Amino acid sequence: MSASLPLPRILRHLTSLSILCLAPFQILHGHHRSSSASALAAVLLSVASCSIQLASAADDGQLSAGKLRSLGENALMERDYATATSYYRQAIELEPDNAVNYYKLYNVHKRMRSLAEALDDISNAVRIEAEKVAREGSSGNDKKLREWRDQKAKLLVGLGRCDEAVEEYKLLNAPANDPTVEKAQICAHSIFSANNALSRKDWNDASSHLKTALSYLSTPSDAPDLLFQLAQTQFHLGDYYGVISDTGKLLKAFPQHLEAYALRGEAYWRLNEVEMAGKHFREGLKLDPEHEVRDECALPALVKEFGLAENQNAGFMTVAIFIDFSLGQILITSQLKNSRALTGCKACHRIMKKVTKKDKKGDDYFTKGNYKQAIDLWWEAMNNDMSHLHFVRPTLLKVVKAHILLGEYDKAVEEANKHVANEESVEGLHALGEALMAGERFDEAIRTYQKALDIAPDDKKRECQQKVEEAQVALKQSKEKNYYKILGVPRNADLKTIKKEYKKLALQWHPDKNSENKEAAEKMFQDISEAYEVLSDKELRAKYDRGEPVFENQGHGGGQSHHFNPNMFFHHGGGGQHFRQRGGGGGQRMHFNWG
Repeated sequence: MSASLPLPRILRHLTSLSILCLAPFQILHGHHRSSSASALAAVLLSVASCSIQLASAADDGQLSAGKLRSLGENALMERDYATATSYYRQAIELEPDNAVNYYKLYNVHKRMRSLAEALDDISNAVRIEAEKVAREGSSGNDKKLREWRDQKAKLLVGLGRCDEAVEEYKLLNAPANDPTVEKAQICAHSIFSANNALSRKDWNDASSHLKTALSYLSTPSDAPDLLFQLAQTQFHLGDYYGVISDTGKLLKAFPQHLEAYALRGEAYWRLNEVEMAGKHFREGLKLDPEHEVRDECALPALVKEFGLAENQNAGFMTVAIFIDFSLGQILITSQLKNSRALTGCKACHRIMKKVTKKDKKGDDYFTKGNYKQAIDLWWEAMNNDMSHLHFVRPTLLKVVKAHILLGEYDKAVEEANKHVANEESVEGLHALGEALMAGERFDEAIRTYQKALDIAPDDKKRECQQKVEEAQVALKQSKEKNYYKILGVPRNADLKTIKKEYKKLALQWHPDKNSENKEAAEKMFQDISEAYEVLSDKELRAKYDRGEPVFENQGHGGGQSHHFNPNMFFHHGGGGQHFRQRGGGGGQRMHFNWG
């Protein structure tokens, strides 16, 4: 059999032979006349040889397997891997039973990092050489076979097929204490143990064994199945950053790994990184617009983490998820066919869009002051998956704030306690402290803020200390004159709210409108005016909040020597009514025009 040489290579080959054939004539030209006869004879012999080679090479471009191997080696040296591969494949066609051809091709594929093809090549080389040794005996050729088998075993370890590598070492009769043999054995045992742990859904054990196995690979993505298994165990363990890292390696090596896109998208979603999650789900849907999988592992993970009540009924499982956040329980019910959770790019992308839409709509309602509607929408978003804590926890803090603004302080405390019971954090404790402060439970607020201070990182210590001091001041003021309480506003109320409550109370408690209890009304009106004077002034309010005197010669019993005109908000047009305010030192006429 013969193989065709590409035309450019034929021309280069003929040119090289032609130059070689002209070389004898140059030699003849350089010889002395006395030796011209012998030199001429040598030239004629060389020309004849070259003529034969030229004729052979030019004969339809056909080359022998040996010549193809030689050309393949030249191409490999030039890093022209595609050409080298072509030559070696042609050599294999000419000599399919020559192990050297496969070994040469193995070296090219190994250089190209096409390791699956390289394994096929070295396996063929070992098989053919082993058959040859068996026919001819072990003398001479056995050394080459052992060398190739050793290379095959190392490649198998690099691909994560360590059990097969162990079998190759057994055929080599390699000593058990050989470091490479020990490496293969430990790797194989780790993979075996990891599979057992996965069957038990013991994610910690599986993760540990998989990491051990992968540590013996120079490039973990060369064993994509093992790396994806590790990413799955990390997902169940809540190590979403680990999932992102490992699936990133997979996608770099295998850009069309659909399951890696789905799992990486879910990890980003669990971290509440919506934009990145959506990007990965969409990339997966480009590969398969209907991508859905049934994850048998999802439910047991929820059972273990949250405690699920399971009832089998006609092939369906009714799952009641109770998440105990100390105060109250949140109940979610779903039906999952064949005890499997439906996941995948399509399902996850659909859920993500649904949740983010409700969350954004809730934010819009909150901005408009529709706090009740905002709370309802946020709960609808959270109830899609209460195990999605990176979304649930910050959303629950928004719910707490909305309840405070609604004046539902006990409910705000209840929701904040759920957040803290799930996991203590500075943000959660501050939200609880704010709810307690709004409900005037200052002793509890001090303890809560102190707990936040105790666990706070250094960069938040100052903020936490300030919260403690504010609660201490509020407790002190609650036993004296509390301007916030007088106006009936929370300590974090804005100026618009303060003005609104002041106007309402000033009208309600004006002495001329309370003739039956004028003395009490006068005192209340004075307190309301004094409270507004302090809380409407940024500087005075800051002093008050720090527990400092806000008026000259002020004692601890309340305000004195202030200069506020309570009439300033009651001019609304022509006409009017006249009220007289009687204070301690005489009277002051005030004009209320009701237009």
